[in-house]
Amino acid sequence: MPAADKGADGLGDSPCTSCGACCAYSHDWPEFSDEDDLNGIPESMCDCDAGRMKCIGDRCVALVGEIGRKVRCSVYESRPAVCKAFQPGTDACAEVRRWFKLTPATGVLGSASGVGC
Repeated sequence: MPAADKGADGLGDSPCTSCGACCAYSHDWPEFSDEDDLNGIPESMCDCDAGRMKCIGDRCVALVGEIGRKVRCSVYESRPAVCKAFQPGTDACAEVRRWFKLTPATGVLGSASGVGC
């Protein structure tokens, strides 16, 4: 799908826009890596001492919306590498979706569409 057709968050019809579980599963998870360029992420959203996104409880502060209904990342274009690497339909995706009692994302892993978060 061309980027212009994916919407402002770049996700379009991705199963990620109706989930958000990976962004609210663990306050330790959205860590920054050496490859992250933090330009575009407001300092107020960073837990600089811990080297990760700031969370309220286990939920990343960049996550907007209701988990399992409709969500988006407010820093999608600048999100950390760990967030870019997370893919719908993987075992990790299924694990976090189970935590929130959501059904597994289907038809995305290895699909011809190559949908990813």
